[in-house]
Amino acid sequence: MHAAHWSSAGRLLLFQTDDFSASDEREMAQPFRARLLEVTVTAQQPTLWKWDISERGVEIMYGFETSRETAQIRGDNALFMLLSERPS
Repeated sequence: MHAAHWSSAGRLLLFQTDDFSASDEREMAQPFRARLLEVTVTAQQPTLWKWDISERGVEIMYGFETSRETAQIRGDNALFMLLSERPS
């Protein structure tokens, strides 16, 4: 048997009622929270640049490079790797 429900975002959700539990419905009702991850590059010394990835001011990952360009590239690559990981 199939059932349909409208989500709070106005999307029509279709599912089989045999495989759907009340806990699944509660999970679907949770609002989506977008994460804002930011890459920042700052000079530490004339030849030392720090890149860091933060979320709401909390540093998640960082590293040091010898040029601003390299620090930006490494920071962007680290951000991409974080975004491409599967959530556990």
